[in-house]
Amino acid sequence: LAYEKGEYRLRFPLAITPRYVPAGTRDAMPDVPKAIEAGEFDGPVQEPSYASDGCGGFANPVDIAVVIDSGMPIANVVSSYHEAFVQKEAGNRTAVYLGMEQEESDRDFELKWSVEPAAAPQAALFTQDVDGTSYALIMVVPPEPNAGEKAAFQRVPRETILIVDTSGSMEGASMEQAKAAVNHALATLTERDRFNVLEFNSVMHALYPGALPATPQNLANARAWVAKLKAGGGTEMVPALEFALDGRETPGYLRQVVFMTDGGVSNENELFKLIERRLGNSRLFTVGIGAAPNSHFMSVAAQFGRGTFTQIGDVREVEEKMRALFTKIEAPVLQDVAVRWADGSAVETFPRRVPDLYLGEPIVVSASAAHFAQAITVSGTRGNQPWSVALTPSREGDANGVGALWARAKIASLMDEMTRGADSASIRPQVVKVALDHHLVSAYTSLVAVDVSISNASGSAKTALVKVSAPQGWGGEIPQTDTPAMLQLLLGLIALAAAGIVAVVGRTVPARRFA
Repeated sequence: LAYEKGEYRLRFPLAITPRYVPAGTRDAMPDVPKAIEAGEFDGPVQEPSYASDGCGGFANPVDIAVVIDSGMPIANVVSSYHEAFVQKEAGNRTAVYLGMEQEESDRDFELKWSVEPAAAPQAALFTQDVDGTSYALIMVVPPEPNAGEKAAFQRVPRETILIVDTSGSMEGASMEQAKAAVNHALATLTERDRFNVLEFNSVMHALYPGALPATPQNLANARAWVAKLKAGGGTEMVPALEFALDGRETPGYLRQVVFMTDGGVSNENELFKLIERRLGNSRLFTVGIGAAPNSHFMSVAAQFGRGTFTQIGDVREVEEKMRALFTKIEAPVLQDVAVRWADGSAVETFPRRVPDLYLGEPIVVSASAAHFAQAITVSGTRGNQPWSVALTPSREGDANGVGALWARAKIASLMDEMTRGADSASIRPQVVKVALDHHLVSAYTSLVAVDVSISNASGSAKTALVKVSAPQGWGGEIPQTDTPAMLQLLLGLIALAAAGIVAVVGRTVPARRFA
């Protein structure tokens, strides 16, 4: 769930981009089944030409229903890549259903909606009591910036490093989207700024040895260089990130690294450690390219990089989303944000340190306590003036899912500790306890669906891999060295089959109605 340019964007990853395994990392992946590693199966991804099951249906059908309870009046709701019905309900609740009874899972599902605009930051609170513990979800939404806020940040020079993935998986529409995104980013620079452009596949190439002033000639050279970029080769991200994240400061400049890729790699933890180790005072903003980018890698990389993740699924979105990204990263609206409980109760919050509030990016904080006080205060500094709002739990009762959202945030925080070097032996039991208490899938827990009815009286059984659909518009060949990620794929299919309906901070999802 993201917030860009006044819009919420809820994205469900449905398709999986085949992942490239860098040389030398396969031996470090003991969980890959040996039969698959040896090539005894074709792999878990359908060939791009495979469209349906041949019987008028889809190979991997999916049905989605979403209930939105924003806590604020909603202005509009739009499904980006699927036809959908929108149904207004009581209060601030809205239900959304796919237009077709079933859809092929060859592209991610994205839902966009906005709230009524306001001149000041808005805040909402959702609470839930589960087994004697209270959970809360606090959300602060940025306003439209005033002229003074815009001018204050227009005076800050930037050093912008643009990294573009030109590996084989970016061939076709993804490469065109990436090149358009780079050109739009170049267009935001002025002569007071500095910049450089990098491209990587099996090797890394930089336009300049270091960042140079954004003069008309330097920018023209960059556009000509970008125009010649072609997709091909592997996905070796380490050299590009090491070059961009050099740990050095550029006094007087706001240093931003914008990383554009489909994220199709398997060595995520290695890259997370690299980002945290070499970030320095830079900020890393990731831009997901293509119909089904590795959103886990992209979002966590941005988290470690103290930046944000932006998804571009269509070339027609490039201008809008890149403009929104650069508007956002230039202008924090609230600083020194704090959440306080009136009665002083001990509270565990995630993130542990509340970030600043930026344009186009809300603050979302999950918390737990034995019992919440009636009033929760969110405060910060807007410009030179203090800002605060007091929130009280809704009288409508529990908001289903708030406890699970807190648990997911806690598990993510614990897993991040391992990335930072914590001992897995101490982290694992903590993750398992939270996951079991809240019935969540994690790195150490699974959900199993059990059907006790007899469907095969003979007792014979056949085991086979379930192939996922290739991303819509994906033009590359299925990589022969990719890691099949068996557990993740099967868990994803089981979760989709078992869930059926997805609710977002909702209480009850109405039954699907068909004419």
